[in-house]
Amino acid sequence: RLNLVIVNQGREDDYLVDVSGGAFEAAVVDDAEPRTPLRIAIPAGETVYTGGSGDADLSLVGMDESLLVSETVSVTLTFQQAGAVTVDAVVSAPLRLTLDRYLREIEEGDA
Repeated sequence: RLNLVIVNQGREDDYLVDVSGGAFEAAVVDDAEPRTPLRIAIPAGETVYTGGSGDADLSLVGMDESLLVSETVSVTLTFQQAGAVTVDAVVSAPLRLTLDRYLREIEEGDA
């Protein structure tokens, strides 16, 4: 899952139309097929989130399994109007795995 906060400070609506990078094969919205064109609306003057409850769920398909927590991955976001922007995304453990580890440590007296 790719959690993003995208701010459109422009005066025109824009759309996120592609997400690419070397550490994954494709990005899909809400469990669509990888060949389905990506299109997330970013209204003018608005902030759009992905990955939260009720937000678009953006998943990366074919992730490099050798990635470790806290490493960064270059991700290129391509917008219909604004063009391409490359950002470094930090790899993190899914919250569920983090919570399970914490609870296990409590049981074992390590926390």
